[in-house]
Amino acid sequence: MTDKLKGTASVLNQTKTYEELVQKHSPEVANGLLANAINNALPNAGITSNDVAGFSKVTTALRTGEVDLAKTAEEANADAEAVSANILAGLTAKQKSTDEIK
Repeated sequence: MTDKLKGTASVLNQTKTYEELVQKHSPEVANGLLANAINNALPNAGITSNDVAGFSKVTTALRTGEVDLAKTAEEANADAEAVSANILAGLTAKQKSTDEIK
């Protein structure tokens, strides 16, 4: 293949290679190799082995299929809307009370 993979396809391909290196060597070796590969390609990235380990931990969790970020975001937005409505209702009630005192 002469075209370089980009976007999600590149992430999946590099993750597959990373996981193969973990199996062949160790997580520590794979972390170091991926950090080096990223820093060689993108010198200003400043990626460390610890960064790679964190990424690996996240992708492992995501692969379970149990994580639903969209649902969590929807719930957070609904909660924020409810809180905002309560605050506005409280301010309106306070304003009415203040107006009655005048």
